[in-house]
Amino acid sequence: MKQLLHEFMVRQKQSQTEQSEQAKSEDSVTPEKTSNKDLLNKISNIGIKTKLSSFFAVVFGLSLKVKLTAAFTLLVVAAGSVAGAYLLTGHGVPSVKSTVTIEAGSAFPNASVFAANEEDILIYTTDTSGVSMNKPGSIDLTVFVNDIIEHDVVLHIVDTIPPTATSHNLMIAQTEEKTANDFVTDINDVTNVTVAFKEGEEPDFLQIGAQELTIVLTDEGDNVTELPVSLYVFGINGGITIEAGTNILELPIKDFLMKNEDLADIYDEIPLSFNRGISLPQSKTVGEYDVNIILSQTVFKSKITVEDTTPPTATSVDIIKYVGQKVEPMDFIEDAHDYSEFTASFLTEPDLRTVGTQEITVILEDFWGNAAEFTSELTIRKNTIPPRIRGATNMTVFVGARVLFRSGVSAWSVVDGEIPFTVDNSQVNINAVGRYPVTYTATDSGGLKTTVTVYVTVVVYTPRSVYDVADDILARIGTSRMGQREKVIAIHRWVTSNIRYGSNAETDRLRAASSGFSRRIGNCYTFYAVSSVLLERAGISNQRIVRAPGGARATNHSWNLVNIGGVWYHYDSTPSRSSGGAIFTSADAHRITTSVSPGYYHYNPANYPRIAGQSATTQTNETPPATTPATNPPAGGGGGTDHGSGSDTTPQTCACGTVGCTNSNPFCTTCNSHTCTVCPCGSHPCTNLNPYCSTCNSHTCSACSCGTHNCPGHVCSDCGDDPCTC
Repeated sequence: MKQLLHEFMVRQKQSQTEQSEQAKSEDSVTPEKTSNKDLLNKISNIGIKTKLSSFFAVVFGLSLKVKLTAAFTLLVVAAGSVAGAYLLTGHGVPSVKSTVTIEAGSAFPNASVFAANEEDILIYTTDTSGVSMNKPGSIDLTVFVNDIIEHDVVLHIVDTIPPTATSHNLMIAQTEEKTANDFVTDINDVTNVTVAFKEGEEPDFLQIGAQELTIVLTDEGDNVTELPVSLYVFGINGGITIEAGTNILELPIKDFLMKNEDLADIYDEIPLSFNRGISLPQSKTVGEYDVNIILSQTVFKSKITVEDTTPPTATSVDIIKYVGQKVEPMDFIEDAHDYSEFTASFLTEPDLRTVGTQEITVILEDFWGNAAEFTSELTIRKNTIPPRIRGATNMTVFVGARVLFRSGVSAWSVVDGEIPFTVDNSQVNINAVGRYPVTYTATDSGGLKTTVTVYVTVVVYTPRSVYDVADDILARIGTSRMGQREKVIAIHRWVTSNIRYGSNAETDRLRAASSGFSRRIGNCYTFYAVSSVLLERAGISNQRIVRAPGGARATNHSWNLVNIGGVWYHYDSTPSRSSGGAIFTSADAHRITTSVSPGYYHYNPANYPRIAGQSATTQTNETPPATTPATNPPAGGGGGTDHGSGSDTTPQTCACGTVGCTNSNPFCTTCNSHTCTVCPCGSHPCTNLNPYCSTCNSHTCSACSCGTHNCPGHVCSDCGDDPCTC
């Protein structure tokens, strides 16, 4: 190398001498330039690839045919002499560090890390874009020093930092398996890390209890980190037993776990859930039910056994009874409760014949044999109040009539409540006109007896006799103390309870009513007529309404209109599933006719007063026939005309004889006026506001439960005292 440089310098000096001799020749070209170029190429071929060679080539014009002035040529020769002197005087080629070591994960280093001298300038001539700093190993590189020379160097990437991670304890179900990776999160290392259980400490996923384990993290630099962890393995038992009625929303779910001392302190942290296979009603019923228990991510089958080991609960109460009055064990018990059926019995049967106080013990025992005793006091008193017979009144009936002697009659005792009674009607001859006694007798459990005698008057048919029968019925119903609406409902109840549907040949209102009162059977016209007479005698204005022809039904039907407080309503006592009942509106009739029974209440509103629920315009419950009001249709099922109150086409003729009478008070045929109050006393008009008693035949009866008329005291149904002292 030095030899070549020395030869270059000698030739350079020779070139300078020749150039000075030929300075006057501007167009001459130094022939040695070609030789100098070849010499520089030789230098380049041995590794001195510098920009200086290019500089020399330009200066000397070896590759460019330019003419240089003598002055500039001398300057270049001087620069070349200096460069050559630099190389020949011992500076030599620049040196570098052949190897450099750096930690994995660091940034890729600048080429200057390979410089042997701080003043040297180095750059990479190797493509480093694909170099990974996260993988340990050695990388071969080439650096360019001071823009003069290239060097081959090696970069060693090493990993000396162990990995880090966050460890976690795990709770799992028996048979559920986990890997070492499940115990750690947030692993941090610049190289790939493997996670494993420490050799010899592999977990046993079938062993219930706590296990201490070590998780080993190893990176690619063989750096190791060990993390201690705990594994808790839980098991599900075969099921639990609960008491009937246990709130399943508060079920002790932890009881499904197998017990283990190692796990006692962390039971409340267990990720346990319950897929309830038992409903709230079932939790009250003894039996065995399948359920699913979810532990961690595993579903286990288990059972809930419901049993009943709790006796019934209740509150005991003291009671008072009369001699001979029956008592039941449950009379002494209130608020009894158990989730299964239970029975009540006396520990010792009470003495119901001895006046005084005694201790009673009642035993409640449920179906499963759980029993509890409840103690109370029973006080026995002597009863002095005889039974009462209600509803037994004088009756007027027609010859041959069917009389229901028990209808509307009842017997009541302070001791026993409602009690049976007997009826002696042996002296009644229903086929002969006359007045006959009927005796009612009631006896309570204490032996006290009450007897009431009433009289049945048998008459032949007359219009007046029909009203007399109706008045007797209304007296038994008690309509004198009722308002209009209550009267209508009570009359409807009596008619539907005492008359059954059947045939009828009568077409006259009073005769049809007489037949209904006597035979207690008839068709819709009979039901209309009986109701009409009873309503009339009770002071309720009413009239007949009939099914119009041309509707969905070809048969006839009669029912009533009733006036309550100045408003007309439908009233139908004929027994039928389609019947609207005691009081219903036109809207109700329309609904029944269109939705329940087609055509049932099809009528022509033009023939009747405006009815509640009817629109201001003429309304029918079906499309009305294109006809004018017709004469009265036949009474239900038969022919003829309706004689009496309630004509369909003409104003109703009142019993007073006035056509279209508007007096809302009833007309009395006895006093021949509208001032009759229909009082049972027979006085017209009666102004006595006190109740009229048919037993004492006066208005002075206080209707006292003691049975004594005009009694000034008050009888207590519990103690029987008059006045009450209990």
